[in-house]
Amino acid sequence: MRGYPFQALLRDYPTWVAVLVMSAIFAAFHNANPSFSWLAFLNTFIAGIWLSIAYLKNAFVVAGDRASYRLEFCDGCSVQIFG
Repeated sequence: MRGYPFQALLRDYPTWVAVLVMSAIFAAFHNANPSFSWLAFLNTFIAGIWLSIAYLKNAFVVAGDRASYRLEFCDGCSVQIFG
C-alpha cells in the first residue's frame, strides 16, 4: 500500500520530503491502536523513517515489510513496543 505513493513522492520531491511525509502517514495510520500516545506516535514515525531507509537501500518494498513483520513478531512476546 505504501510502495506506490512513496515512489510518486520520490519522483516529484526530494528524498527527505518523501521519507518524512510517508513516515508521518505511517504513524497517523497507527493511531487507532488502543494505547495510542504521542510517544507511540513518535516511535512509529521513527519506525517509518527506518522502513523508508530499508526501501531506499534495497529499492524493494518487501525489505521494509520484512522489517515490519519482525517488529510485529515481538507483539506476541508480551513486549509492548508502540503502545
